[in-house]
Amino acid sequence: MYKRLKRVVSVTMIMISLLTLFGPSVFADEVTASDIIMKRVDKTNEYVFKAVEVAVKQAEIEALKENKSEDLDLIVDKIIEKLLEKTESKVDKLITDAAAEGIEVTKTYIEVVIYDRTILVDPCYAH
Repeated sequence: MYKRLKRVVSVTMIMISLLTLFGPSVFADEVTASDIIMKRVDKTNEYVFKAVEVAVKQAEIEALKENKSEDLDLIVDKIIEKLLEKTESKVDKLITDAAAEGIEVTKTYIEVVIYDRTILVDPCYAH
């Protein structure tokens, strides 16, 4: 009787040991939709900040070319318009994709100075 009890206890302890050793690693590779959306939020924010840097550099280059004031204003307006179109479309697509997964992503506007103008650009914030 004791041999049988020892065997049952031994097998049970071995099973518990194996489950605790290998169990967590099985679940470690699971990636949830919220993790994917958070990575996309980070990538989109990086894209927005890089686009702002490019727009600022373009405006500085145009200012250094010493264009006429009216021409420079038009060029800077086009740079700003292009920046806003690119960032708005990217952020809006992310917001709709996140909403489909049940995650709320909102725009958090920041002020950016391009040449002599202050505009609002929209990086994201996920809830």
